[in-house]
Amino acid sequence: MLMNAMDICFDLAFKMKEPDTVICTVNHQIRQGTLPSPEWPNISLAWGLSGMIYFYSAMDQQFPDESWDSTIHDYMLIARESAEKDESGDLSWFSGLAGYHSAIRFASKRQRYQRMLSILDELLIKEVHTVYLQQVDRYMEPARPIPPNLYNLSIGLSGLVIYLSSCEDNRDLINLAQNCLQALVRLMSELKVIGDNQVPAWFNAIEDEPITEYKRKYATGLFKFDIPNGITGVLAALSIAKLRGFDVVGLSDLINNIAVWLLEKKIPHQNQARWKHVISFNEIIENSMTQSEHSPRNWFSGAPGILRSLFLASKAVGEKSLRQFCEENLLLNLTKTTEDDPADLSFCFGKAGLLSIAHTMACDTQNPEYFSLVRKLETDIAGHYNPQHPFGFQTLHQHADGRMDWSDHPCLLNGAAGIGLTLLQTQRQQGNDWIHPFALCIAS
Repeated sequence: MLMNAMDICFDLAFKMKEPDTVICTVNHQIRQGTLPSPEWPNISLAWGLSGMIYFYSAMDQQFPDESWDSTIHDYMLIARESAEKDESGDLSWFSGLAGYHSAIRFASKRQRYQRMLSILDELLIKEVHTVYLQQVDRYMEPARPIPPNLYNLSIGLSGLVIYLSSCEDNRDLINLAQNCLQALVRLMSELKVIGDNQVPAWFNAIEDEPITEYKRKYATGLFKFDIPNGITGVLAALSIAKLRGFDVVGLSDLINNIAVWLLEKKIPHQNQARWKHVISFNEIIENSMTQSEHSPRNWFSGAPGILRSLFLASKAVGEKSLRQFCEENLLLNLTKTTEDDPADLSFCFGKAGLLSIAHTMACDTQNPEYFSLVRKLETDIAGHYNPQHPFGFQTLHQHADGRMDWSDHPCLLNGAAGIGLTLLQTQRQQGNDWIHPFALCIAS
């Protein structure tokens, strides 16, 4: 018998209610080699305990009489202990202090955990200036490429801009958001000189590339289009800041310039707008892009995420023709069955990410076709729920040798918590703060 979305969320919440049991299940899979994941527990928003806090905080907000606050507290204690042991100095949105800070704020309802938040506020403000803002001038020289981790969504300034600009009740954090936005606009507005060529600031030099396969394949450098690591996430962050009322010199021009650049790089395929997730330096210089042998359809690196970011840009700068283009092409992309339909259910690479994008578009456009699509995707995901699995949903994970396995993971980005949060999101039309880490928000 097919369970409805809310029953699934409750069942899922009860399955993950005991943090010690969840941690044991995850670490057992890591030891068995069936789950490529950082060791648990860790404070990561995308892959760890902060994501679990987000899930139970969303449950607590929608069902305040169900005592989910006690589960939040249990996860919070373990996360705090993990944070105190962490000596990496990671401030990032997806894996570090910023994500942990955001989870506590989300759980606090602006009433609880105020002492902890006050301590973390001071630490975040101090360290962001040192680790990010004081580094910007070093990369303003035209011949010096910018490390993507300074500006991207998952690790860099873009993630900080999205998070800090949402802290409207804290003047110090809002001021920090303004400073981060100004730094991001400065960095991204300058052209870089690579050899005899000028390229956009989001050129990724090979020495800054962590993926071994990319180092081999793109020896002269590359441009990334995925949301966490590439220019698409940057565009979303700039647009969200603009929609929230922030502004700095050059912001609107930069949003326009990135949007035009992305549109120029689209590759028509079967009457759909598509993009490669990576373009080489030589392809850009020679203007000789070829159709990708595989064009993924997901939030992470496919056309749905790119079109949603372009839609936010169109709202931010008032480009009605771009808005119409995105609304029409995204609907076509999500409704037309192709060989690229994801089997995975996760937010990052699967159907939960598509559902979240469809829901934000439905709320923004009030287009009934998007609402129909939301119900279809919701039913599809619910049909894959299996109460016999440790976390109800299984998601796909790729091993280093290319093998794909179904795994049990509770996390936000690649696991059950992200799927559960997406189902919670679709039960009401207003936006949920939890989707902000993924460069999504209701723009209307």
